[in-house]
Amino acid sequence: MIKKIGTIWISGFLVLFLLVGLLAGSVEEETVGGSTEWAGYNLPAWITDEMMEAFYGTQKEYGVPVSTGLSQAIVESTGSYGAGMSGLAYYHKNLFGIKGRSGSPYVSGVAVMGTQEQAAGGGMYAIQAGFSEYKSYKDCIYDRALMITTLSYYAACDQYKNLNDGKYTKEQANQYCKAFASSWATSQVYYEHNVKIMEQYNLYQFDNLTYEQFLKLKEGGSGFPANVVYNGKITEKMKQVVAIAGGNRSAFPCTANYCAAWVSGVYQAAGLGSISGNAIDMWNNYKYTGSTDQGNIPPGAVVCSSGWGMMGSIYGHVGIYLGNGMVANNKGYFAVETMSEFLAWQTATCQGHTGWIGWVMPINLMD
Repeated sequence: MIKKIGTIWISGFLVLFLLVGLLAGSVEEETVGGSTEWAGYNLPAWITDEMMEAFYGTQKEYGVPVSTGLSQAIVESTGSYGAGMSGLAYYHKNLFGIKGRSGSPYVSGVAVMGTQEQAAGGGMYAIQAGFSEYKSYKDCIYDRALMITTLSYYAACDQYKNLNDGKYTKEQANQYCKAFASSWATSQVYYEHNVKIMEQYNLYQFDNLTYEQFLKLKEGGSGFPANVVYNGKITEKMKQVVAIAGGNRSAFPCTANYCAAWVSGVYQAAGLGSISGNAIDMWNNYKYTGSTDQGNIPPGAVVCSSGWGMMGSIYGHVGIYLGNGMVANNKGYFAVETMSEFLAWQTATCQGHTGWIGWVMPINLMD
């Protein structure tokens, strides 16, 4: 489903959204179950701990990656109700545009609503369709997992499921999403839209955590996955820098041409002080602390490269290494990329360097 529009049909009566909106306060109090605390991590304000616990539950039990559930919920359920939800999600607890279906232990009813679909030729058309209602967001999230893991047209997802071994990759999450996207919605760009959301919010960071680790990181604790190590160890400073960079919680916002300020802001937010200079300055001033070797980079280190265009040729570019071959950086917007993706777009030549330059540790993270 692409977009919810207009009206809701309930028991044969037309109810205007305006009228339903007048009842929003009482409905919200009665129907939202579990912990309604915001999940944090710069996620939309309506993503709650209750939802995250359910996403982690389905990942643990069925191998359904958390990143794909979050992206689909954001694609399907962003709107103008409550803290920014669609009417279907806000009033009927349906986060994924799931059509009405029988035989599910999680579905509590059906709501008939207006929606738009996309024809094979690309044109849009409006229909009235029945959508599943749920008593809780947890039930909806578990129903989605049940559909993906038992219905034959989602069978291709199984080869990309999360084994919960701490080694799940961005590429696997994208392939999992691709495997269900074509059968889930009529939108011809549904997969691309989901991947864009996963990248925008860095949803991949959640796939190798447990719910307990998620809560610890949210609270500033030490729940970072143990598989992200350097020479067999991981320090508290590394964990803190990686958690802040991966969650885009820098003291300086992502703004075009200010990659070095964003990196310095990550270290500031970790309570480690600031780093002076632009991107190429970080390499020139601190290269004695690092290496040009891409094969063994400490998590939390600053990775230096040449950037793109005129600004890149003058100042270069920097990001934060997250471990497992992943880099967080400010490229005018927040992005988490594999090292190959990070370097692929950096075609400028800065002080004789094109692409990769090296990594540095301007502030010691090893103790």
